[in-house]
Amino acid sequence: MKNLGNSRSEEDSSYAEDVPSNVNHPQTLAFAVDASQMGLWDWNMVSDSLFIDERWADMLGYTVAELEPITIDTFTNLSKESDRTRIFDSVEDHDRGDSEFYEVEFRLKHKDGHWVWIRARGLIVERLEDGRRSRMTGVHEDISVARARTRDLKITTAQLEEAQRLSGIGSWFWDLESDETTWSDALFEMQGFDPTEPVPSSRRQAAVFTKESWSRLSRAIELMSSTGESYSLELEMDPSASPMRWMLARGEAVKNEVGEIVCLVGIAQDISERKESEERLRLMALQDGLSELGNREALFHFLDAELARAEVKNRAVACLAIDLDHFKSINDSFGHDAGDSVIRIAAARFSRATRKNDAAFRPGGDEFVIVLDSARPAAGAHAVADRLLQAFRETIGFESREVLVTVSIGIAFSETGMSAAQLFKNADVALYEAKDQGRNQIAVYSPELGERARERGATRGRHRIDD
Repeated sequence: MKNLGNSRSEEDSSYAEDVPSNVNHPQTLAFAVDASQMGLWDWNMVSDSLFIDERWADMLGYTVAELEPITIDTFTNLSKESDRTRIFDSVEDHDRGDSEFYEVEFRLKHKDGHWVWIRARGLIVERLEDGRRSRMTGVHEDISVARARTRDLKITTAQLEEAQRLSGIGSWFWDLESDETTWSDALFEMQGFDPTEPVPSSRRQAAVFTKESWSRLSRAIELMSSTGESYSLELEMDPSASPMRWMLARGEAVKNEVGEIVCLVGIAQDISERKESEERLRLMALQDGLSELGNREALFHFLDAELARAEVKNRAVACLAIDLDHFKSINDSFGHDAGDSVIRIAAARFSRATRKNDAAFRPGGDEFVIVLDSARPAAGAHAVADRLLQAFRETIGFESREVLVTVSIGIAFSETGMSAAQLFKNADVALYEAKDQGRNQIAVYSPELGERARERGATRGRHRIDD
């Protein structure tokens, strides 16, 4: 077989005679690959001469004439040294039959000095009688742009993954046509799953949410897949199954050019710290800073809830309105710091006198309110009031001083349909009666007490509610 060079005369008919009928001439191959923008090569593996076409040379900024005489050494010298072992190992793999085709990606140096990424494909088309390879033909394709895009995508993906991890955000993608779902590593980790494993099943996902939250999320995704309606939900997680406590989940549908929903995308953000901060702020807004009891707003929230619960169970709510007797004289005699100490000590005594299902509040000043568990009968309210009177028979100590502070208590019980404001007002009317009787007393609201209060024209109860 003749050696292959880069220029042949039309008279060199022996070359054509050497080419089997099932193998194309390089010029014919060049015509076949013209539309694909690939460069053609033909390697005589006996003489190591190499045929290349103009497109092959042009990929590297040369003409064929600039590279002549062309041998396999020409190619090797143009290749990046670190790629050479991989290139020729691929030839050996194909020669041994380990691969059907020779295919490998590597770098060749451009005339101006930069590296061009090449994808080479080839086939051994001739062998000598003893089976040794003698000729190999193939193509080169410039994949520099594709490699750069792949590299940029990998960098962007890595940056996105890191940004998601640092910001507590994960993402997911659901291809509806293939029914394939992918998650970012951050999303796996946020929910306590292993990123090296497949996307968890719906059953495993459901286990990390509260039942109500998973139901809301499932309905939102189902609606989005059918109508394209996006969603934004704050979801509570099961603390025993998930590292985070709260998730902000958002999802959107992606449509094709004819308006069909083809995929769903979404993000999930860990908002546990934000929710905890909000809860702390909410509690602070409902807490009296001095006594650490619930404030006036908290009292009415609690009363509303207790009255609704009592209505369902056909029970009554007991409300105790309490004043510290002669508190103003403590402030006048010893100063406001002493008054604050008395308030804190009194609050602690009120808390100790109640059960865990009862609740104590400080609406303001020296006024306190205790709301009793709706399951307790009237006798229970009197028992608590008696304990409070007993608790304040002990003196209160502050700044090396001892003072005796007594309390006056008014009790009122709810009736069907009664509002929180009315119940509180009734208890305050009863408190007014207890103070009227000489303080350090207990009084229970009755319609007669309410009538007397109205006759007086104004009550401390009305004043408290309106303030």
